[in-house]
Amino acid sequence: MTTILNILLFILSFSILIVVHELGHLTAAKIFKVYCFDFSIGFGPAFVHVKRKKGETYFSLRAIPFGGYVSMYGEESETPEGIDVPIERSVEGVKKWKKAIIMGAGIFMNALLAIILFYTSAQFFPNQTIYINVIEVSENSIAGRAGLQSHDIISYVDLSEIMDEDQLKLETESLYYFDVEGTAVFASGGTQTIRVGMTTNNITPTSLDLNSFIKAYQVTYEDNKITYSNVLNYPDIASINFNINTIEKDTNDEIILIAHSVTLNVIEKEKTKTFEPLGISFYLDSHSNSFPEAVKQTFVDFGESSILIFQSVGNLLAGKGWADVGGPVAIYGVTTSVLQNYGVGTFIYMWGVISVNLAIINLLPFPGLDGWHLLVVIIEGITRKKIPNKVKNIVSFIGIVLLFALMIIILLKDIIGLF
Repeated sequence: MTTILNILLFILSFSILIVVHELGHLTAAKIFKVYCFDFSIGFGPAFVHVKRKKGETYFSLRAIPFGGYVSMYGEESETPEGIDVPIERSVEGVKKWKKAIIMGAGIFMNALLAIILFYTSAQFFPNQTIYINVIEVSENSIAGRAGLQSHDIISYVDLSEIMDEDQLKLETESLYYFDVEGTAVFASGGTQTIRVGMTTNNITPTSLDLNSFIKAYQVTYEDNKITYSNVLNYPDIASINFNINTIEKDTNDEIILIAHSVTLNVIEKEKTKTFEPLGISFYLDSHSNSFPEAVKQTFVDFGESSILIFQSVGNLLAGKGWADVGGPVAIYGVTTSVLQNYGVGTFIYMWGVISVNLAIINLLPFPGLDGWHLLVVIIEGITRKKIPNKVKNIVSFIGIVLLFALMIIILLKDIIGLF
């Protein structure tokens, strides 16, 4: 049941982005009195196709929900039977600046929607920040007995500082290592050590216990090869010893490290080996923004999202990052995970990012996208020559076919990725 609700919520959220985008085109067209035949949400066969009495525009819901369009007079080769519309009411009959506004209105509306979503997230939901170097310590815990206290600042050794590039390639997780006591174990034919580290991935407000992120590896060096094995797979390893360093300042205001020795025993929990509770969790700061802070954060979020997406588009054009491209299935997975782990506020923020993404993608001058139509208007305005409709229709058709092919490829990639 939860999965069904998540799917429905995703379709609703995605549809809102599409409706807002197409409403931008429709509203601008109506303002400039361009005749609109159809306002359609989705592609393919229509299962809803209705029009107001004495209205001009049909409202359609179609089978494939991921997209939409506004059909305007001047874009189609002929008007429907029985409709007589003057050429002045066609999208080709209005002034160039009006046509540019009509074609760019969807992009503007998605950008505006993103700003509204960013503001909603910043103003009406607590802002939560996880500090992975600031801790909360439970009373009478192993960490507490080792001298650690809540709000201590702890220090890690960055993995890249102690391992060369070849070793890093063998790691399966992003780790920060603690100082480890007495790790060198010399064996015939090689050297073995135990390294204790902490993953920095997948930390959420609902999973702040440091134990969930502690990893200990038996590292074997032999014949110039390095292998890593989880120490919990070794029956003869009953405990691990390591130091957690806290950062403090001395009387000269210089930073010093204070080592806190910790021993964790291996225990069996629900037929699975794990480490006994350490008693440390990451510090979670939660606060609400004032109105000025929320407004400032809104435009910070909008700016950062825009820059990130422009950089991503640039990388794709340079042939990089295609493995990370995702479609509706990937977006569903990310947004659902965000909702479950970070709450409604961050979920709304994520849809703000997606709305920015939709605006920027549509800005690209690729046939079939709004940016292409804007480019045509600009070229015709500069040259004062009209590009033949046949040429525009052929180029747009090829672009749309390529876009649909890309969507299908990405969809298949996402589905394969699930398994």
